[in-house]
Amino acid sequence: MLRRRWIPSPNFDERPNGSRIEFLIIHYTACDFDLSLKILTDGNSENRVSSHYLIDESGEVYHLVDEEKRAWHAGVSAWKKYQGINAFSLGIELVNPGHGPHCKAYSLPQMNSLIELSKDLIQRYQIRKEFILGHADIAPYRKIDPGSFFDWKMMSDAGVGVYVSNVPRPQAVSRLNSEGVLKNWTPQEKELVSKYLSNWGYVFDKTQPEGLMPVLEAFLAHYCPEHIFQPNATDVLAVLQRLLRLQ
Repeated sequence: MLRRRWIPSPNFDERPNGSRIEFLIIHYTACDFDLSLKILTDGNSENRVSSHYLIDESGEVYHLVDEEKRAWHAGVSAWKKYQGINAFSLGIELVNPGHGPHCKAYSLPQMNSLIELSKDLIQRYQIRKEFILGHADIAPYRKIDPGSFFDWKMMSDAGVGVYVSNVPRPQAVSRLNSEGVLKNWTPQEKELVSKYLSNWGYVFDKTQPEGLMPVLEAFLAHYCPEHIFQPNATDVLAVLQRLLRLQ
């Protein structure tokens, strides 16, 4: 059984009446372990945050918030009909520097612990595979974690989450250039991709000038990183169609 060290965070509240745990949300901390733990357990910060679990690079698991409580990890977020994903989710933070000059792959012990923990949570709360998501999936205009270095294929191969690509390893890239990516897409292709992304669960914010691009970036990093450098509408639509057949 996976060992979990209890270090309570004061940053939580009650879940709203009628809500139940339906999502598992994966994050990176974008800093080292000491700072990660401090941020997630600091009750005096102006911007108090937390997660239910934190996993360090050695695979050690830290339990910070009781599962029945609402941790503050997702912020403004949405998926399908759900708004404010904190109310319906468990959040897991992974110690990782994130994007930038110090970005690196997640360690194998860390991934193994994440898979074991996820399987336990999925079994106990009957979480659907398609509701195992990254922070970027539910908040694509604000967040990019767990990033394109995160191995969603390894997770899916172990029975955690959904992944339909055959790419052997995830790709690590910075944010995409929207003009370069979409300049060859027709308006009809953009409209159809947007429709399919919405059908899968992504929620578009019509007030954001970036439009399709942040949502497409989140989708590519999660479901088809082999297309993230030069995505074309045909490839993206093919992956979306395979995903939608699973619903």
